[in-house]
Amino acid sequence: MQRKYLVILFLSTLFSVQSIFSENAQHKPLHFFSGLWGNVGDTLSGWNWAYYGSAAAGTIYLVNSDLDEKINSYYQRDNPWSRDTQMAFLNWGNFIQAVPHSAIFIYGYFGDDNKLAAAGAAGLQAMGISGAMVLSLKWVSGRPRPVYNNFTDSTPRDKEFNFNILQQSWDSDRWRWPSGHTSSSFTAAAAFAGFYHDNIYVALIAYPLATLMGYAMIVGQFHWASDVFAGALIGQAVGYTVGRNFRRMYEARQNPSAEQALSTGSSSTLDYSFSPYSSPEGAQGLAVTLTF
Repeated sequence: MQRKYLVILFLSTLFSVQSIFSENAQHKPLHFFSGLWGNVGDTLSGWNWAYYGSAAAGTIYLVNSDLDEKINSYYQRDNPWSRDTQMAFLNWGNFIQAVPHSAIFIYGYFGDDNKLAAAGAAGLQAMGISGAMVLSLKWVSGRPRPVYNNFTDSTPRDKEFNFNILQQSWDSDRWRWPSGHTSSSFTAAAAFAGFYHDNIYVALIAYPLATLMGYAMIVGQFHWASDVFAGALIGQAVGYTVGRNFRRMYEARQNPSAEQALSTGSSSTLDYSFSPYSSPEGAQGLAVTLTF
């Protein structure tokens, strides 16, 4: 529950702070909305579908081979972590992925380091995109969490997928596939790796941390192994795509002619305007017009 509300809050915040930023100033740093619609399109095109297809195929295999049930039952019988450690990963995993990107964006934006600001903004935008994708898939799939049965020495319900959005609800506890903690962790890691693709040490640090979060979701019985597998692939596809795109946009801004060519061929700029509004019933208000 807490995870879903945090995703919605993040997405709402993402689309409500547009007025803080402007694309008009050539040398202003990139921000959350830079290239948004183009990046959304890129995450849903090309080789990224190989990641999404692998997430689905891998899930089908793990479920039908009974590996999902066997893996989760094993960790329930022989769990290497204390419950406090498991809960720490669950609770911190609700927001910790956004902290590094937020910190370097703020530092870069207000410290006149446009490269750092772009790297931070890339991760935040990527997590917004992957969060929307994962939340939608959770709603559609309707998968329950693993619960170990001591009497049967097994973790049943591994093959349950509801696939009925009309029966889905916030309190149904059927929000497990894919893993949001894992997808956001891999999105953050891949965004760093994509932006700093010329620095292998970034990937060597980021990906093990993301993998640790995914492992924690299995050890803590918060997710099936296939939930984690799918979340990792989705996060990789979205994060790396957005990270590389932000790096290209940043480099284009260092070359005014390249930036002009990039913006001329792109329709991904989001603009807005405010105007008074009166309804036929006489109600007064303020209308917001978005142009993209």
